[in-house]
Amino acid sequence: MRHKLNQFLINIANHKLFRYSNIQTRLSISFILLLFIAISITGLVSYQQSSQAIHTKIELYSEQIMNQLSQNLRLDLVQIEKLIEDISSTATIQDGLEHYNESTDAEKALFQANINKLISHKLSLFNYLSSVSIAVDDHTRYGGAGFLDQVEYKKIIENSKINTNFNYSIIQFASGETNLAISKQFKSGISGKVLGTVVITMKEQHLSDIYKQIDIGNGADIFIINSKGTVISSRDRDKIPVNQTFQDESLIQDITSHANKDKYALSKDIHGVSSLVAFSSIEHTDWYAIAAIPYSYLKAELNALGIMILFIGFLCLIISANFAYLLSLGISTPSKTILNYMNEAKKGNLNFKLIDKNNDEMGKISTNFNEMIENIRYLLQKASTSAESVLGQSQKIALAADRTRNIAEQFVGSIEHIAEGAMNQASAAQENATNSNYLSKQMNRVGSDMEVVSSAVSNTKRISEQTLDIVHSLNQKTITANSVSRKIIVDITQLNEDMKKIKDSLGVIVNIAVQTNILSINAAIEASRAGTAGRGFAVVAQEVKKLAEQSKAASVSLVDKISEIQRKTEITANLAGDASIIIEDQKQAVKETDNTFNAIYNEMEGISSHIHNVNAAIKLILVSESKSLKAIEGISAVAEETAATTEQALASTEEQQSSAEELSAMSHELNQTARELSEAIAKFNIE
Repeated sequence: MRHKLNQFLINIANHKLFRYSNIQTRLSISFILLLFIAISITGLVSYQQSSQAIHTKIELYSEQIMNQLSQNLRLDLVQIEKLIEDISSTATIQDGLEHYNESTDAEKALFQANINKLISHKLSLFNYLSSVSIAVDDHTRYGGAGFLDQVEYKKIIENSKINTNFNYSIIQFASGETNLAISKQFKSGISGKVLGTVVITMKEQHLSDIYKQIDIGNGADIFIINSKGTVISSRDRDKIPVNQTFQDESLIQDITSHANKDKYALSKDIHGVSSLVAFSSIEHTDWYAIAAIPYSYLKAELNALGIMILFIGFLCLIISANFAYLLSLGISTPSKTILNYMNEAKKGNLNFKLIDKNNDEMGKISTNFNEMIENIRYLLQKASTSAESVLGQSQKIALAADRTRNIAEQFVGSIEHIAEGAMNQASAAQENATNSNYLSKQMNRVGSDMEVVSSAVSNTKRISEQTLDIVHSLNQKTITANSVSRKIIVDITQLNEDMKKIKDSLGVIVNIAVQTNILSINAAIEASRAGTAGRGFAVVAQEVKKLAEQSKAASVSLVDKISEIQRKTEITANLAGDASIIIEDQKQAVKETDNTFNAIYNEMEGISSHIHNVNAAIKLILVSESKSLKAIEGISAVAEETAATTEQALASTEEQQSSAEELSAMSHELNQTARELSEAIAKFNIE
């Protein structure tokens, strides 16, 4: 599975989409692209995270500010509520109103004076109060409430009767000034009956002054509205008028909905501006303190941060691009150097050494490349030496083959002469037999013909002597041919051994090429594991693989040629062995022929002796006629056998001549092949 995955990654890495240009350009573009993606993702995530964090913290701070503001407002309102409790619980108020209907006019006047004094005192303590009044019934009121609108005042009194707790409402004075009214109905501490209603009005300006100095950003608004959507207070009355329903009536609905979910911030358009709305309810009232902060203000810092991130990212991109360019030079420059030396090696120039003292992958590739070139140079030197040795041996074989052919030609000529003499001898023997028969019939004419017989015997003796010389010469040449043939066999055997050594050397070259191919595959696998940074190694590994495959192909071709030469050499050795056997047979035949001619010569000696004594022993000749006839017949048979043996020797000699000619052709072909091998090796410059 892992092998398939690696192969899949290698196929992707070798796709033309990723091999569209040189290593330096691809590395630079890859580094810049990866850096751009990393910076973009980092910047975008940082911006989003910062935006989210700032937005969350602003929401939290805004909620806390509004919560603190509502607490401050509540404390201010609590003081007024305590003031109402204090006024309603004073003994003067309690006693005077408890017996109000029973009092005289003087007591009522004194009671009113005391109330006015109390109210004046309280107003002096709380200068932001507009009025403090006590309503006993619809017609009886104490304090400064005469400037209030009677309709609205009555409405306040009625609300206080309905809700016995503190009631909050807003009053618009005739002067246009807006005031807030806080009222509560109070009872007698003795009888528990309702004595009246305390109504206190205060200036709306007092509330707005509490949060007026709160700075939550440019364009931000802070205001207070009630549950009906009416604006209670605002620090920008022109933008958000007081005592009017807020322009966006859905705001109070959204606030109520979020408050029920314990969420005190929401996003909403306020006056057409997208804003963060933070709010907090004021305890024991239906009022909400609201802050509307424009998102344009909130995002101003984020936008500045985004611009800063873009600037820093662009600066880092430029710096990293320069660094990537320098880094790519560290890979592409050695790669180009290796490719240039590969081109030199491709042209046949191996007389160089790649110098790279670094310890990185490119340095290791350079070292391995130098070792590979050194091994190839060594193998070529060995191959060149072997080729020269083969060339010299082939030349020697050619010379030996030529000498063998010349000797065979001479031997054939000698055998032809021997054959011709043997035929003549057989013919003469036959004629002697005829003459012997005729001699037996014409014995009376022996005397007259003796001279002719003597002359014929002399000629026969001379021919026998010549034949013996020729046979001796043929025997010596046969020995010489046998020695030359054995020398040829030894040379061809040595040549065959040299060819095997060359084949073994070429096998080493093939193994080195295979190991180089495996090394290039391992380098490609290591490049794919390195990712885009290792893509340059894959290109170098591919070139090394191509060179290894070329070396392997050339070595295999040389192995095939040498195997063919070895096969032909073995055939030649076999033929030479057969020729040696034939020559041995010929030598034996010549020896037998020599023995036969020696016998003939000896017989001729006897015949001559008999002829010299023929005149003295003519009768003995007649007696031994039959014996002579048998001897002549034997001579004729020997002569015929000698002729047949000579013809067989002639055929063997011609076959040996053909083998010698074939050996000469093979030796010339071997010489030509050795020259081609030497020329192929000479293309490589190793010195």
